[in-house]
Amino acid sequence: MFAKKYCRLLVATCLLVLVFLIVSGSSYSAGEDQSEKLSSIKLTIASRGATDYFLGDLADIAEKISEGRITFDRYPGGALGDQAEVLAQTLIGTINMCIASTEVSQIEEKLLVFELPFIIKDSDHAKRIFSGEIGEQLAELMTPHGIRILGFGENGYRHITNNVRPIYIPEDVKGLKLRIPGGKVRAAIFETLKADTASIPGSEVFSAITQGVVDGQENPFSVIDYNKIYEVNKYLSLTGHVYSPFYALINEKKWQELDKETQTILRAAAVEAGLKTFERNTSDNNKLLEKFKEQGVEVNEVDYDAFVEAVQPVYEMFADTIGLDLIQAIRDEAN
Repeated sequence: MFAKKYCRLLVATCLLVLVFLIVSGSSYSAGEDQSEKLSSIKLTIASRGATDYFLGDLADIAEKISEGRITFDRYPGGALGDQAEVLAQTLIGTINMCIASTEVSQIEEKLLVFELPFIIKDSDHAKRIFSGEIGEQLAELMTPHGIRILGFGENGYRHITNNVRPIYIPEDVKGLKLRIPGGKVRAAIFETLKADTASIPGSEVFSAITQGVVDGQENPFSVIDYNKIYEVNKYLSLTGHVYSPFYALINEKKWQELDKETQTILRAAAVEAGLKTFERNTSDNNKLLEKFKEQGVEVNEVDYDAFVEAVQPVYEMFADTIGLDLIQAIRDEAN
């Protein structure tokens, strides 16, 4: 069941779109076409990997609400680069919009809060954050950097895969060569667990494992599936050490050029598409887990409490950067 506050936000936003359209339409004469007042808009939007379905849903919803006035040049599947590259292109305005994940924390350090280990209890906890006051505050953080967060979605919990051994306790991570996507907090987590890490683009992880550059990696199920990691890693340990959001982003300069109705529609589309990511993960994760097992991957649970205790020093490392108030506010939403 969706969080009530998130649903109210979606309903209110859609009603705002409807009211705006009715009021705007009443100002026309009987024979006047609304398209004469608001010109058609085409936006470029890019993504790679598991973010592709968020891109598709957002674009479909915006085109439907606007009755075709808003359209998109869509570049899924890494056509314009990996997530870090499309984020950089959106930042400078080469493309208008993108879907990104953990990469945003390398631009705005407060968003490192989602990189902290085990800070998000479950999907409902995440929904409460995204739909409430904390989410509103977090969404404003990127604007001074020249990019705006339109909505949040769920990438999911990250789990470790490797070819050396199953991981049951923190000590089992020691000495493993693991690919991570970059970022200070993620590096600190695995340094605390005494693993060796390498920052490698997502598109190169499969070959890096195949060639023995790394033993494994860590990602949500959807990314493990997209990158076919189940073909090259033997063990999947359900650590759930980090919860990764999706972010629907737009270049701030482009945003300011848009009329208010278009802005409202894009916000509504991002919120609705974000909700769909939660639905999809709920329905897909169990199916993907069974798929991995059928492919010969050995899946195991871990000593959750032992891992939580082992990585507590990471909170102390980043308390000043992220802010104790923000950390505590997110923890308070868990209950």
